[in-house]
Amino acid sequence: MRKRHVIVDTRNLQFGMFVADLDRPWLDTPFPIQGFLLESEEDRKTLQNLCRQVEVDPIRSTVDIYGPQADLKPPNSTLTEYVDESTLELELPRAQESYERGETVLEDLVHDVQTGSHLHLERADDAVHDMVESVIANPDALMWIARLQQQHSRTYAHGLRVSVYLLAFGRQLGFPASDLHHLGMIGLLLDLGKTRVPGELLERQGRLTASEFEEVKRHVDYGIEMLSGSPNVHPSVLEGISQHHERLNGRGYPHGLKGEEIGIFGRMAGIADSFAALTSPRSYDQTVSPSDALSTLYDAAGEYFHGPLIERFVQAIGAFPVGSLVELSTGEVAVVVRHNRVRRLQPAVLVVTDGEKRRLDQPQQLDLLYQQDSLGADPVRIRRGLALDAYGIDANAYFAAVPRAEGAAMAQGGAAAGE
Repeated sequence: MRKRHVIVDTRNLQFGMFVADLDRPWLDTPFPIQGFLLESEEDRKTLQNLCRQVEVDPIRSTVDIYGPQADLKPPNSTLTEYVDESTLELELPRAQESYERGETVLEDLVHDVQTGSHLHLERADDAVHDMVESVIANPDALMWIARLQQQHSRTYAHGLRVSVYLLAFGRQLGFPASDLHHLGMIGLLLDLGKTRVPGELLERQGRLTASEFEEVKRHVDYGIEMLSGSPNVHPSVLEGISQHHERLNGRGYPHGLKGEEIGIFGRMAGIADSFAALTSPRSYDQTVSPSDALSTLYDAAGEYFHGPLIERFVQAIGAFPVGSLVELSTGEVAVVVRHNRVRRLQPAVLVVTDGEKRRLDQPQQLDLLYQQDSLGADPVRIRRGLALDAYGIDANAYFAAVPRAEGAAMAQGGAAAGE
């Protein structure tokens, strides 16, 4: 895997960039070898005096390294600035209900296709409407539910997770509710065409033949064919579905579109679909941690995906998404329950093991924005992201222990485990 770092001229350094490497030895500078977050004018001037270029890690940066982009919105839309209307705790019941309703609707749609029945898309509209309202109120709740459910979902439920990620993505970009609805429908319906692809090909372990891969790729056309006959499917939904496998370099399918030929909905759907696929259990490939999946997307920025949109996607779901497993600097394993929208590397977590990876009888809440380790020394930080099933841990088992007092700082003072 290539580095995910971006080369930045020191004259263009911004506060909030995470400097991961220099064009000279670290020991010749006053900076820590492991890299640092640029937060002071003094450090910026020192870097400019010592280096011509540095490598910046977009994931660990707290600002958009690509700068503002005027084209990150649908045509003729007025952007909205959202603020959380509810806490994670209060929103979870509605989020769970709307997600389960989405699962039922998706199963019904698959059944409609398999039996040749009329597609009841009005049910999909209603389900997406509920999810839009939940994401507008607090996006972490629905993403938490989606993350916990993915271990136990069927192949077609992939679209539901894509729908959730697209809704959070659109909210981050400030899309109005009507466009959020389009995004939700794109995610929910983008894999409907796979119902016409032999299941053996979808679950095949190992490489497909050229002809088999061509058949799998036809799922996009199959899906558009199913939906085009319905008068209530918005053109933006059809566009997003038809383009979610197109790539900037023209090597996608089904039409080999390039660059700006791919609309905003298609570009967003491609990112969310790829992230959901990388982080979901698959029979034919290894599941990766969300943070590694984001690194993979960053590696593909510019060639396959739109770099500024990938940056916004990370801002939407967090460098360590809610519901994901992480290893802390103390060696403990934790579940991310709420990400900090300013400090993406310091989310609130639920610590579920001690430093030796032994399960805790009572999980402990910890907000990394405020905490220090038990010795009062270095702040506790996230060492790395973990795959969904790391150390045999099922995050679903800790759902009931989600923080019950979102307004208060969690577990003030000291490390969470062992105290």
